[in-house]
Amino acid sequence: MRALLLFPLLALTSSLVTAQTRQSVSVCVWENARFGRVSAYYDGPARTLFATPAGAERFADRHPADSTRGYARTMGWYVGDAGITVAEGRLASFRGAGGMDETKLVPAGTFGGAPVFRRPTDAVETLYVLVGPGFRPEGPAPYVDGGRCEFQPYRRLAPPTASAAQE
Repeated sequence: MRALLLFPLLALTSSLVTAQTRQSVSVCVWENARFGRVSAYYDGPARTLFATPAGAERFADRHPADSTRGYARTMGWYVGDAGITVAEGRLASFRGAGGMDETKLVPAGTFGGAPVFRRPTDAVETLYVLVGPGFRPEGPAPYVDGGRCEFQPYRRLAPPTASAAQE
């Protein structure tokens, strides 16, 4: 009889310990054509981001990081690193994608279904394509740079020089 009484207590204790290992974090997401911040719970030992404190739903299930949300991470042109072409010309990716403060960017259009941004003080030499929210559903560390949205910078390619055009 004691074993039957102890089992529910052990299960409750186990879930409380698991819940205590989760850190409350704020994550940038792109929803309804604008940036937002949502609460999430990062479980370090499990390397998983949850949408609820109890861990009943994974964050990636509630906030998918795919092309249906406008994130470039799963779009063929982005995965193939093909570069982008916008009204200002042809741009190529440089540096790796990383977290940026989305409040310091302004919309600059779209490319291939993904929103494109620029810094308000920059000439359009560098544009930033929204790659994903402030988490990566795969990999060893799903939580990105303080929960900032992830962007890939693209820089304008230099126009061909006269000598290169003659070759």
